[in-house]
Amino acid sequence: MENPISVIFAVLVLVLIAVSLFRPRKKKNSPPKSGPTSGYPYRPGIEFRLPDGRLTTRGYAAVHPGEFRHWEQGPEGVYGENIDRTDWENWRINYYGM
Repeated sequence: MENPISVIFAVLVLVLIAVSLFRPRKKKNSPPKSGPTSGYPYRPGIEFRLPDGRLTTRGYAAVHPGEFRHWEQGPEGVYGENIDRTDWENWRINYYGM
């Protein structure tokens, strides 16, 4: 009969190996999740920062309102960012059809 300590150690090693093989792994190249925990979904080349710190799309959001659904919370405090009021109002008019 084997030593009980070596049997316990062998079982522990097998359990650790099984756990490491079957646990879900993160994808290395996956994009960040959208939502409040991941921050503002900034779009380089489309959104620009104004001298006062607000974001603008220079009218792009008004033409493509469906791409900026996160602006529903705006124009203040959209995932920690402030949107240019004129840009946001033009987006709102086109998004809601007002």
